Amino acid sequence: MSQRKGPSVKTEELILDAAERLFAKHGVDGVSLRQIGAAAGSSNNFAVQYHFGDKARLLRAIFERRLPPLEVERARLLAKAKREGRLRDPRALLEVILFPIAEARDSAGRRSYAAFLLGLRHFHGSVEARLDAADLAPLTHHVSDLLSAASPPMPVPVYDRRFRHAWDIFLTELVDADNELDSDIRWVPEPVRLNAALDVAVAVLLAPVSEDLRAAYRDAE
Repeated sequence: MSQRKGPSVKTEELILDAAERLFAKHGVDGVSLRQIGAAAGSSNNFAVQYHFGDKARLLRAIFERRLPPLEVERARLLAKAKREGRLRDPRALLEVILFPIAEARDSAGRRSYAAFLLGLRHFHGSVEARLDAADLAPLTHHVSDLLSAASPPMPVPVYDRRFRHAWDIFLTELVDADNELDSDIRWVPEPVRLNAALDVAVAVLLAPVSEDLRAAYRDAE
């Protein structure tokens, strides 16, 4: 991200807010850089290109803003799990990874980053975008490795798919909770709700793998 000071920094923050929000609502492929600039309040049709270059670098900038504070909170939760002797507890490790996302809010108090991550799953370049930002979250990758080691043995593709489903379950709960703020719906207290979503995510990750599925992967080798 640019290191310019003053008004440019404010403009960049407005662009990142708008990009995160619009990507979450319409998908990365469904929003143009010009639309993002307009949503950020800029009259310059090329404001996003001026500050960030292209869409790939804009995605990188979103991760650059979000991942460092998430790493700090995950480090705190990991240290807590270690003190409690829970470094081989899949639920504790998923909590380390997922719970900090619940605290990542935009300037309007919304969880636009959670919605952005959920929408990113359907972007054809999502894998490349995540790989490009991998260097920004070394601790998160370490916790992911701990989680993989603490989970029952299963074919790697099965684990990877379940891990993505676990993310989706929790992110969807966060987005649903945000959407319900604009309605008359009132559910259980949010901490209870998020813990319930985590329970489901853990169940997905740890569910028994059928022999048919194991055999299918053995036959494919």
